[in-house]
Amino acid sequence: MLFENLGNAVSGNTTTEISGTVSGLTPSTTYYFRASATNAGGTGSGTTLSFTTSASSPMAPLVTTQAATNITTNAATLNGTVNAQGSVTTSITIRYSTVKADVDGGSGTLATVSPASVSGSTVTNITANITGLTPSTTYYFRASATNSGGTANGVTLSFTTSAPSPVAPLVTTQAATNITTNAATLNGMVNAQGNATTSITIRYSTVKANVDGGSGTVATVSPASVSGSTATNITANVTGLTPSTTYYFRASA
Repeated sequence: MLFENLGNAVSGNTTTEISGTVSGLTPSTTYYFRASATNAGGTGSGTTLSFTTSASSPMAPLVTTQAATNITTNAATLNGTVNAQGSVTTSITIRYSTVKADVDGGSGTLATVSPASVSGSTVTNITANITGLTPSTTYYFRASATNSGGTANGVTLSFTTSAPSPVAPLVTTQAATNITTNAATLNGMVNAQGNATTSITIRYSTVKANVDGGSGTVATVSPASVSGSTATNITANVTGLTPSTTYYFRASA
């Protein structure tokens, strides 16, 4: 690189300082330079000196939060990317919460991220597998990373855990009460296991095989449906029975 006419021409027998400003140099690089001057008597050159440009200021990492994957009723994989911008990240985090403001404010639960640190200037995928989540619930999460240039955050994203698979109700048949010559109260208990039962029946017959096979007479049950996860008593008052006769009955839901 040549700089010409650095200031006005000089003459006489005094020493005059000259200077030139250069730009567009590469950080952390050594450059060599030499001054020269020409007059009618020829060209003279100074010695060759050197200088090294300063290191560039570190830049904060580039961070993105990416969509969650492998979502189940109680688990998910949280994803993101980090570019350390030429430095080593001292911290990579993914925080999650059911409250968006917690995540935006830098709180929430800290997930275990892999890898825990990245370096260089390439984009690296990061993941965090989380468990113990609540079914049918929306969670918010955000990736963050820190290096000597500062801290950067991705955007806050969300996902919703899957609904649990329905579970069959728990049913018990309980002893009959209020037995007379021609009537009785048939009893049972139903736990809907978190769902609403679409049908509750108590069948009875003088033939056990009929009840076991799902036939027999259908009694009117109260209540006709239950929901939730608590055990509920059910009853059916039957009349028109035959004296001194054995009846079989079974509750179903």
